[in-house]
Formats: sequence, C-alpha cells, structure tokens
Amino acid sequence: MRRVDLFVAIVVYRGGARPIACVRSLERALQACPEDAVRLRVVAIDNASGDGTAQRLASAAPWVEVVPLDVNLGFAAGCNTALRRLGSEGYVMLLNPDVEVDPSFLEELRSLSWPRDLGAIGPLIIGREGAVERSARDFPRWSTDLLWTSVPAKLLRGGSRLQGDGPPDRSRGAQDVDWIQGACMVMTRTSLTRVGSLDPKYFMYWEDIDWCRRARATGLRIQYQPRLVVRHQQGTSSRARPFRTIIAFHRSAFQYWHQESRSFAASMVVGLALTGRCVLKLAVQAGLLTLRRTASQASEAQGAIE
Repeated sequence: MRRVDLFVAIVVYRGGARPIACVRSLERALQACPEDAVRLRVVAIDNASGDGTAQRLASAAPWVEVVPLDVNLGFAAGCNTALRRLGSEGYVMLLNPDVEVDPSFLEELRSLSWPRDLGAIGPLIIGREGAVERSARDFPRWSTDLLWTSVPAKLLRGGSRLQGDGPPDRSRGAQDVDWIQGACMVMTRTSLTRVGSLDPKYFMYWEDIDWCRRARATGLRIQYQPRLVVRHQQGTSSRARPFRTIIAFHRSAFQYWHQESRSFAASMVVGLALTGRCVLKLAVQAGLLTLRRTASQASEAQGAIE
C-alpha cells in the first residue's frame, strides 16, 4: 500500500467537546497505521465561536493548526480559508467537527485505488442512533427538496420514486453516486484544482451538492465507499440555534435552485415554494419549543407541590 499525505480541513463553531473528540479520532486512526504510512496535517478554522472553543482545541491537540477568525464566515468559506493553507499534500478531506472516524479509516483509505476520473469519495456515515445516514444520494429534485419530510414522502420512501434518496446499500460495496455528504468528503488535490473550492455563497448546507455537481460536469466520478466508516453526532452546533439553522438551510436551497433554474419565472416559483416551506418549518420548531417549555414548567410546578 502507498503512503498517503492527507490534509484535513475542519470548520468549528462551538460544539462543546465534539471538536476535540473529532481530532482525537484522527489521532487514533493515525496510530493504527504503520509508521510513516500516513502524513497527516489538520487545520481547524474556528468560525468566531467566542466561547473558548479555539483555545480548548489548541490546548487538547497542539498538533492541530487552529486558526481563530473574528467573523463567522460560514462552512464553505471556512473550508476555503483552510484550503488556502494546503501545501504539497496529495489528498484533501473535509471533515465536520461532530464526526469521528473509525480507527481503521486511514488504513482503509491508504488501501483504496484512485483512478484519474475519480473526483471524491464519501464514507459510510453512522448517525447518533446507530442508523446509516443518507450520505450518498441522487441530485435533488422537487420530490426530495420540498417533500422529503412530508407525509406523502414518508409513504413513498420505501418505493422506487424516492429510493435514490434513502440510505445507501452497504452490501453493494463501492458505488458511483451523484453526491456525497460534506460531513466527510475525501478528494485528491488534482480534483480540487480541477473543480475549484466550495462556493462561499452557501453559508451552511448545499455546498457539497453544488461541488459534486460541478465535479460531475467536468467528467469526474463521485463514489460512495463503505469501507471507510465515520460516526456523525449530527447537528452539535446547529441544535443550539434551530431557527438560524432552518433559515440558513432554505437560503442555501434557494441559491442552488436559483442557479439551476433556466428562467426568472422558474426562479420565482422556487423562491415562493422554499419560503413557504421555511415558514412552515419555523412554525413547527416554535411549537415544539413552546410544548417543551410548557412541559418543563409543569414538571417544576409539580415538584414544588410535592
């Protein structure tokens, strides 16, 4: 097996202990490899966390290059800030701070072949509850973008209409797909140069879909590789700001569909549909928070009576 020079870009925004757990998982994976088999360089961009996250990470993992920013640039621009520090490394990995790689990850990566037409590889991603995430998927269409969380979509999810949007079938091995999740994406330096960096207009979400679409447009393949395994504590930082997260998701969705729309009228329809979906999501989130607050107050009152 060949030696791998790997550059890892991590964009951090708060997240408690998760960023430290992330880089320590990389350290364990490195220790599982033969000496000098992998040269690992990790750059962590702290997106103006303002709560000591950068300092804690630098103290816990002094081998990581922690770069604190004064302004939150968003995920895509944060990744690009890290990528500007790329040296001679032949491989690049984008990694979320709430992701931990399995101990075998780097050794498995070292064993993979990488044909010239392969643009990026995405791993098997195991979520918080142990289920396989939908990390390798078809390009979005209206049935997934607007209806994925609706009742009709849930009824259709087991059928052929939405089959390409379900969890990938691990038993089939490596598969070419339309796009892979940016929570963990490995690419070569050559493919990054050919396709370009992430589009900074995407503050959060959809930047991975956009990059994979651009890669496919240049003739590169995108591959799901279940031999690579990571575990995703999804939404560690976004759960703290659910309303901003919902708005950011829909803004990025509009950015993507606006680019894909072929007319002003189509773009307007997209904007109206996504605005309606966003308002509905915000209303549901507000209702859930109200119910939780009411339940908490009732519990406290009951405790006081007893």
